[in-house]
Amino acid sequence: MKTQNRRTKKTFTSKWSVILMLPLLISFVGCSPKESETTGNYEKGILILNEGLFNSGTADITHYLNNITQQNVFSQTNNRPLGDIGQSMTYYDGKYYIVVNNSNKIEVVDMDFVSIAAFENLTLPRYIQFANGKGYVSSWANDGQVYVIKPATGAVLKTISTDPGSEKMLLHDNMLYVANSGGFGSSNTISIINTNTDSVEVTLEVGSNPIDLVIDTQRNLWDLLAGQYDASWTEVEGAGLVKIAPQTNQILETIAFESSTGTANSLCTNGQDLFYNYNGGIHKMSIDATIAPSAPAISGQFYKLYLNASKLYACDAGDYSTPGKVLIYNQTEQLATDTIHAGIIPSYILFRN
Repeated sequence: MKTQNRRTKKTFTSKWSVILMLPLLISFVGCSPKESETTGNYEKGILILNEGLFNSGTADITHYLNNITQQNVFSQTNNRPLGDIGQSMTYYDGKYYIVVNNSNKIEVVDMDFVSIAAFENLTLPRYIQFANGKGYVSSWANDGQVYVIKPATGAVLKTISTDPGSEKMLLHDNMLYVANSGGFGSSNTISIINTNTDSVEVTLEVGSNPIDLVIDTQRNLWDLLAGQYDASWTEVEGAGLVKIAPQTNQILETIAFESSTGTANSLCTNGQDLFYNYNGGIHKMSIDATIAPSAPAISGQFYKLYLNASKLYACDAGDYSTPGKVLIYNQTEQLATDTIHAGIIPSYILFRN
């Protein structure tokens, strides 16, 4: 009986010890950051990559958060220039990967924008995507290609040949769709790469110089055709939109644009509507439409276009030699609701909401 009482008392005490420890254990679990979480001065907000002047090494970053704008984030943090022609940037695994086209490199920085590494073994890189623990970098070198790299070191695992001007890429169901924009020449294809095998499975002919790609709510792929200048370099023809079924790679619709004095660029979507920059402004078109709108929803001369949280962000490069700005619009209103002052030739926007 005494033995039983001692056991009962011991069990009772042990239970209470565990109960008393639970709040402490929970507090430690709650305060411990997840492995994927990162912190830093620039982990949130809007990051604008400014191209800078060609051959001048004046590319840099504008950061915007809570109505506060900070210029030259990279150079001020690292006490050196970012490089020549800031092309694009992507967040992956707690780091920003900044593609610097004419410097033939990718600069990797942490959330404080301190440089971690520079991958300088890449020629004419354009954009970067990540899948299956690998990085995919489009490049204009060798008549178009995609580098497959290790994200940690930049080591090239494989180089995949595409058609000229490998440009914007879209990842969908383990397939990487690469718009072959023509680069220094012309192209009319999308290369479809299987990221499990890192090989081109399909080369799909779509039209004149594909440049951008999005997926709508019906899971159809849309490709924006930049079009091509005529022999006198005065008029662009062949610009338009192509609707593709990714399951079969069948072209469902081709929608031609009227001719213009400039090429089309920057396709984005809210799922139900498409927005693109062409012929004097931002055009809006339903994903069910079969004819392109004849006039822009928002007039203006813009360099690049982005959509975030129902707002349109239009890059205005001004005279392409002095600091530009980003104008923020509601989706069809002609007047901008806000302006972010940026650096020379604001080109790529990364939203870190």
